[in-house]
Amino acid sequence: MDDLWRLRAPGVEASSAKAQLLCLPTYLGDPSLAGRVSFAWFGLSRACHHGGYALPPSATDLINWIEVAEELAERVGAGCVAVAETRAAGSPTPPGVRDHTL
Repeated sequence: MDDLWRLRAPGVEASSAKAQLLCLPTYLGDPSLAGRVSFAWFGLSRACHHGGYALPPSATDLINWIEVAEELAERVGAGCVAVAETRAAGSPTPPGVRDHTL
């Protein structure tokens, strides 16, 4: 998500993960994906910090959460490439994107 924040809202990457997730629907432009990312983040975080008596997540849950993370990475990566290509062509930065080098 750091690449997204450097592209769309420099400085947000220094905020807590919870704050970044709250901002994600607005800056990602896809509320559905942002919701799934938030759900996956909390699931993975819970899995990494589970106590001795907590049940681990299922393999299906892990696979789904990883797929969401990959989808986010692809979406952000594609956006970064598009902005870089636009800048290389000498065109103005697309609307809604701050002119900040990645």
